[in-house]
Amino acid sequence: MALTLHPSGQIDGINTDSFKSSLPSGHIIQFIRGTTSQINGRHSESAGNWESTGCSISITPKIATSLIIVEGWLNVYSDNNNTQAVKIYNGSSFSTKWITYTANLGSGPWVHQNFHYEQTAGTTSQLTFTVYHSRVQGSGNAYCGWESSPGATGNGQGIHVMEVTA
Repeated sequence: MALTLHPSGQIDGINTDSFKSSLPSGHIIQFIRGTTSQINGRHSESAGNWESTGCSISITPKIATSLIIVEGWLNVYSDNNNTQAVKIYNGSSFSTKWITYTANLGSGPWVHQNFHYEQTAGTTSQLTFTVYHSRVQGSGNAYCGWESSPGATGNGQGIHVMEVTA
């Protein structure tokens, strides 16, 4: 069968699943950026419990053996001396390897707390990743999300997920 290249970038005459699985390690198969509604919530935590921030993102892997990478940042603040942490829930378990921490010695300032998470897809069914947040040391409140009513803004936060050939 002949290959036809269209101005839109579409290629006819190629089995895209076979093509994607033949790519060498490290090639991005798909990249999804979180929408405003997926990231713009505000969360506060003061009891030392791991709680959902409401920030989440989903991807449906094309290849079960590929690597899924979730990355982003939260806008975080503390009103006291404490350490807060972020980890990812993948729908069945929490990350223990990819926890990030931010220490705050008193009130403020608001800072970006980056996060990163990786796993083998293990499926071609949809996967959803949710960011969890906790005040893990000290006292007071730990916050994420700049405003309590952010409207149509990203609220100083972002999330994306990508599928990469393993």
